[in-house]
Amino acid sequence: MWAQSCLECQRNKVSKHIRSPLGSFQLPSARFEHIHVDIVGRLRPSRGYSYCVTCIDRFTRWPEAFPIQDITAETVSRTLYENLICRFGAPSKITTDQGKQFESHLFKSLAALLGTETIRTSPYRPSSNGIIERIHRNLKSSIRCHADKGWADALPTILMGWRATYREDLEATPAQLTYGTNIRLPGEFFVENKSRIDQTTFVGKLQHIMHKLRPVPASSHNRENVFIHKDLPNSSHIFVRHDGIRRSLESPYQGPYKVLSKSDKLFKLLINGKSSFVSVDRLKPAFLASEDEPPPAVSKKHEPVTTTTRFGRKVRFRIDPKNLR
Repeated sequence: MWAQSCLECQRNKVSKHIRSPLGSFQLPSARFEHIHVDIVGRLRPSRGYSYCVTCIDRFTRWPEAFPIQDITAETVSRTLYENLICRFGAPSKITTDQGKQFESHLFKSLAALLGTETIRTSPYRPSSNGIIERIHRNLKSSIRCHADKGWADALPTILMGWRATYREDLEATPAQLTYGTNIRLPGEFFVENKSRIDQTTFVGKLQHIMHKLRPVPASSHNRENVFIHKDLPNSSHIFVRHDGIRRSLESPYQGPYKVLSKSDKLFKLLINGKSSFVSVDRLKPAFLASEDEPPPAVSKKHEPVTTTTRFGRKVRFRIDPKNLR
């Protein structure tokens, strides 16, 4: 038990990492009700842009990517409002990571003004926002295919291709779910002749079709084996794995930190006097010898002791004479 409670050993020994089961979001009931937002970059400069604000709608999988010059809270908030919200309306929910732009007072004020609930993912856990992370992966791959020109020029064409691509999980294209029909792509020279119908009839049919649409949960491509340490649910203190860049001899775990509250996916910990939410997958239980045991007293060096002998002579001892008895 004493060896198990050694704090330095627990900080430096890497045990089997916890892998919690993948969570799921509540299915949206309408288009652009729940969107995911993130930032990709820094990219090589193109027309003065070095970053992109990326978005995707959970219902239709409609993707968006807006080039921006910087990633300040004002730039990100203005870009989302002018380019997404003013076109598709205010969403009920927005899922973001814990970037400074999304944690800023300005972004929170915009969400409150729109009546939008903000959902934050935990740090160093990209799979919790996997639907937008796949956009980043595909976006960078597509940009590399257009190496002959700047990515800012190629971006609109890339997005058009994604929106018109048939998705097996949806059994439709994002454009069909958004507009009710496919978009016409460049190079389609033969247009099908369609009988004309009046606008009222068209709107009625479109509303009927859209009303029958049902959301489809996002497909999971991750088949990780689930592992939860048996002592984790009952632990009062926790070590947190440091997933950032570490120095060569820096401990892989930090802590122990006190547990304030817990759920299946997140633990609320007291870190440096502030409460922080951390993904279960970065935690391991801390074994303490005694939580109520006070810290060991620091030994103090004894000052030389002066003693008078029976003959009247004064003698100075370097060691406490009591310890010599």
